[in-house]
Parts: sequence; structure tokens; C-alpha cells
Amino acid sequence: MDEGSNYRKEKEQFSAIAWGFTQSGVFAQLSGSASKVLIAIASLTNRYRNTSVINNTLSRWAGINSSTVKNSLRELEYYQFIKRISLPGGSCAHRKRMIVLQRWDTAREKLIKENKINVDKEEKVIHVRPNPFRK
Repeated sequence: MDEGSNYRKEKEQFSAIAWGFTQSGVFAQLSGSASKVLIAIASLTNRYRNTSVINNTLSRWAGINSSTVKNSLRELEYYQFIKRISLPGGSCAHRKRMIVLQRWDTAREKLIKENKINVDKEEKVIHVRPNPFRK
């Protein structure tokens, strides 16, 4: 028996959350509940990085209150982590929506355009503007 037979190949860990958010420091600006909701969304996405879960499901997966989920979704949308898309169907009381996790290259351009991050000449993020709506 050779030593190679005891070696088991491990699969590389995959995360639907773009690594650029962490490297730039934008992820550090999130509140604890918003980061929990982001991890729950990432856990429930399909291979196209979208999901149509409701707030109650996100509340159960993240372990926080439903009203906190609403505020966290606003915060995640402010920093371009997610994009909410209204789907046809449903009613006024029960709207259908899809949550899409954004890629860093598209979110970065939007954050620069909206003046939420500042970059230097080497294209590194030097400043992230705090969320003014966060209490």
C-alpha cells in the first residue's frame, strides 16, 4: 500500500459571495445581522447566484427577527451585495421577488459611480463610505 492511497482529495470551498467585497473592506462595513442574512442568501442560491426565498425563510436560516431581515436587505442593497428584482405574479400583499448576489466587478463600478467607495491610482479601495441609514 503506497502513501498516495491514504491521501484524499479535498474539494475547494466555494462561496457565492464575491471575494472582492472582503478584500476591499466593504464587507467590514456590514452590521452583524446583515452579514448573517448575506450568508443565508448565499446558502440558498442556485448555480446562477439567485434565489426567490421569502423573508421568513431568511429569518429562520439567519436566526434573526423578520423586521431585522428587512433592514439587512436594505443594507445589503446599499452596498451592492444583492439586487432585488420584482417578478411578475403575486399580489400586493405577497409580491414575488428574486434576490441576485452581485459580482464584485459590476458592484465595484456602481459603488464608484454612487461615490460610496474611493479608489486610488492602483485601483485599490482606500475609503468606504459608511451607510448613513444604519443606526
